[in-house]
Amino acid sequence: MFKQLKYFSMLFMVSIMLVACGTSNETNSTDPNNEEKSPATEIQISYHLNEQSVVDTASWIKSDNQNFGLYVLPAYELSAEEPNNDVVYFKENDLHMMRIQIVTSNSDWESLKKNTIEQLEASLNEEVETVSTPADFSKNTTVLQTKNDRELITAYLIPKNDHMIKLTIFTQIQDNHLDAFVQMAKHLKVN
Repeated sequence: MFKQLKYFSMLFMVSIMLVACGTSNETNSTDPNNEEKSPATEIQISYHLNEQSVVDTASWIKSDNQNFGLYVLPAYELSAEEPNNDVVYFKENDLHMMRIQIVTSNSDWESLKKNTIEQLEASLNEEVETVSTPADFSKNTTVLQTKNDRELITAYLIPKNDHMIKLTIFTQIQDNHLDAFVQMAKHLKVN
């Protein structure tokens, strides 16, 4: 009798553990409005590099440093630079890079724009111009640019509902990676 009681007790415990496996405190809703769509792991991105058209497969990468993800082309890498700053850089020459900053909503748009202009002016000691916004970006996006004979620096200030995105792209005039960075940035998604 004791052996049967022990046997049924063990069977009961195993049953409880099997039933509990795979359960969690989270609810699995089938409401499409509650589900976040996961991005595809890879997509094709078309861009221009040194006046040549290129199509390549980009992989979805999430930042370990900030709350965003984007598609990164194979010749580039996403890395945390410092708190609240990430960079996507060209693996063969890190002079080509895009700094990504997710700025909180309590920041002032005009101050962000003024500080960005001052940073660009200090970088190359050249005048900063406002340039046209690519069609795929929000019409409220501000694009600022400065350059000299060798270098080109472009900043994108993108307002969103609860945050702002500041992209600063550093590249060379002769070996220009601007469009590759812009095409990757078009797919940036803040979580």
